[in-house]
Amino acid sequence: MPSSASRVNDPLRVAVVVQGLFEKSDSIGYDAVFQYELLCNIYGSNSVNLFAEKFDSDRYPGLDIRSSDYLINGDGDEYDLVVYHYCDGWSEFDNYILKRKRRSIVRWHNNTPPWFYASHNLRLADRCVRGFEAVLAMTARPGLEFWVNSAFTARQLDALGGCRMASAVVFPASRYLDAAPIERREARAGDVLRLLFVGRVVAHKGHTHIVEFAKFLKENFGIAVQVDFAGRRDTSSTSFNETLSAVAAESGVEVRFHGEVDESDLRRLYEEASVFVCFSEHEGFGLPVFEAMRCGLPVVAWSRTALGELLYGHPLCFEHFDLASFSAAVQALGDPAATEQVVKLQFDLVKSYRRDLIRSQIEAALNKGGHVDFGGVVQTQEIAELRRGIVDRAEEIATSVMPVSLTSALEYGENVVTRHDLLSFRALLDQGGSRDRPAVGLAGPFEFSAKQFATIGGVAEEGEIRIPAAAGDGGHVVFGPYVPVARGRYRATFRFRGEASGGGLLRLDVFSDGRAVLSRKEVKIQSGPERVDLDFDVLRESEVLEFRARVKRSGVSDTFFQGVDLATRVVTPVAGTRATADRKLRLLRWKIALPRSTKQSRVAFRQADALRDKGEFAEAAKAYWRGLSQGPESFPHLVQMGNCLKDSGQFAEAEEAYMAALRLQPHDADAHLQLARLYRDSDRDELARVELLSTVAASPAAVEALLMLKDASVDATDVVALAAAQWGK
Repeated sequence: MPSSASRVNDPLRVAVVVQGLFEKSDSIGYDAVFQYELLCNIYGSNSVNLFAEKFDSDRYPGLDIRSSDYLINGDGDEYDLVVYHYCDGWSEFDNYILKRKRRSIVRWHNNTPPWFYASHNLRLADRCVRGFEAVLAMTARPGLEFWVNSAFTARQLDALGGCRMASAVVFPASRYLDAAPIERREARAGDVLRLLFVGRVVAHKGHTHIVEFAKFLKENFGIAVQVDFAGRRDTSSTSFNETLSAVAAESGVEVRFHGEVDESDLRRLYEEASVFVCFSEHEGFGLPVFEAMRCGLPVVAWSRTALGELLYGHPLCFEHFDLASFSAAVQALGDPAATEQVVKLQFDLVKSYRRDLIRSQIEAALNKGGHVDFGGVVQTQEIAELRRGIVDRAEEIATSVMPVSLTSALEYGENVVTRHDLLSFRALLDQGGSRDRPAVGLAGPFEFSAKQFATIGGVAEEGEIRIPAAAGDGGHVVFGPYVPVARGRYRATFRFRGEASGGGLLRLDVFSDGRAVLSRKEVKIQSGPERVDLDFDVLRESEVLEFRARVKRSGVSDTFFQGVDLATRVVTPVAGTRATADRKLRLLRWKIALPRSTKQSRVAFRQADALRDKGEFAEAAKAYWRGLSQGPESFPHLVQMGNCLKDSGQFAEAEEAYMAALRLQPHDADAHLQLARLYRDSDRDELARVELLSTVAASPAAVEALLMLKDASVDATDVVALAAAQWGK
């Protein structure tokens, strides 16, 4: 086992990358910082840098955190190794990793299966599917390494990409790795039983199960119970939050939601708690459980997913969800000797989970060595006797108490997501759109209030989201509501209220299906109400739209976001000479803005042109694809690839090529016309008519000419015949 830098294959430069470093309790962010500091210790601080998309330097004082844009923009070739702490939804960096040629490691903490969210929020279910789809794409990248946080996550990776996908198991870091046990006072007769759980308030963490367990204890054994939840709510999951609040209100048990707490408040909760209860249905590792054990708090858990392997042999943890067993475990803790015994065995367990173990795992992974094992629970006669007593008591409870039917859904099995799951959910999500909002077609307008949007960095107030004046440039402070729309031309009107003049500079986006920005505008909000229009076209048969607001520059007064109105729009033709001048100007801007192709892409494009001219359309399409994959997206070559795919009978691939071209140049008449021909040739007449109308709308000079000819009593049929003769058609 390597124990020093000399044993590690030393890369010249290392980059550790994570999307966010700004939240109070972010396990992925903390793990990234821990690995950064450990790698600095191994290779030297001058050889390792830390990057993030959004970060708060005050939360990580003394750390030199750099913007991930440096890497995404292609300026990071000096790094021999990139360790990317994956977080779903960061497609820009996913693409960077997929294109990167040098050694790269994806640090994966597992993703939540979509079925936990589908009944509450289809948008979140869609995000889960996208997260797994992105990981699946990475498994196909040759040479890409994966560091996973448990053997369970390794099995999940195998289910996506095939056997032996994980390069190494590296446990996540915890701020409690070196913490001393918390001094907790002994329980006294008459004390309220305080159940504590720490973790995000989301559907799969088992909050509703804990509340129902507390109700079970109170109603069947007369135990005075209080439940404490520490962790931030997911503000975008309104339906789940309402369900959980209703379950808590109806339980008859005092349930306290403390939200995201600072370190001193969290330690106080550990001091005052009687037992830590974890009924989470999906854990990639289960950090809160280990942190509770290190704090000296007895743990009662449903030991499944990763907890099944890491808590194997713990006398108060159970493979099956059984309220009788959980109740027997809690009652066993009424004996101070049993509590002392459990706390001691937990201390012995977490001794194996320590800083030097994680360092050994990382050093072995860097050298592509074997897995460093975790110790696990050491079985003793005392532990076996305690477990037997709990099992016997559970049998008594099960025979004396009426069976309970839980009101909340309960998921069994290992909750591994397979490709079949992804294909099924993707098909259902693409067909079904959003359950709580109808798809927007040609009717409307539609109003979306601020309550339908989520925020990070803003404050949700009555009917508005307040964007603080001090908010700096970071991620999107407002985003949502994920509405499916049909093909068409639209206008989104963002509604704001300025508290006073001097609001910050905001960047507004209309984002499509997690793939492309359809429209963008920067605006400075002044005092009073303000409406900002963004026009855009939906070119596919359907898209899921997201409206975003991002602070580009802080102001001196708060800004209030009130919602978005969405309506279809009609494009009015402009004068022919003006239209011609505008078109020339657009072409000039496009030529200036088009990035230069790489040498490899230029060679591929020349080969493609030659193959196209010889009529070898299938081979020409492959050559265009090689050129596009080696360089930046090029509008004319995307169209040419579409033409070759169409001429070789590959209609589905041709449609995607034309769509990609139109995302770059939405108003190009020729691209719309080529797509119309494709639809006509594939007997999709309705779509062909839509594209022909788009072709006409993109050529206002031709429209005006036709109108003038009509005024001159020239029949449209004669115009078509004359034009066809001139074109040789």
